[in-house]
Amino acid sequence: MRTAYKVRAYPDPDQAAVLARTFGCVRVVWNQTLAARHACYQAEGKTCSACGHLLAELSLGTRRWTCPGCGTLHDRDHNAAKNVLAAAGLAADACGAGVRHGRETSVQSAVKQEPLGVSPGIPVLQGGE
Repeated sequence: MRTAYKVRAYPDPDQAAVLARTFGCVRVVWNQTLAARHACYQAEGKTCSACGHLLAELSLGTRRWTCPGCGTLHDRDHNAAKNVLAAAGLAADACGAGVRHGRETSVQSAVKQEPLGVSPGIPVLQGGE
């Protein structure tokens, strides 16, 4: 069971200044990251994930489109997801195969993964309880 606590801080003027400066820096970093991600999405959402052809225009109402460069039929969201994964250096496999997590050098295989140490039935309490 998880327990939640509410805590209220009453910083003195020096602490308030440090917090305001820290939160100001966090806002700047967040806004810069958001702007970069938005620009990346705008470019990648209009790029064919199969051949790299860049479309001049793709309206938001267009959900499926055919690439004029290679003739591949794309779903807008799937194409954008493939482009984002490719930009991150990850494979675009729906089951997660070929995807590296963090700094791992090994690649996850495409097999069904079962939880370890699971046995059927009702667990027995230790100590005769």
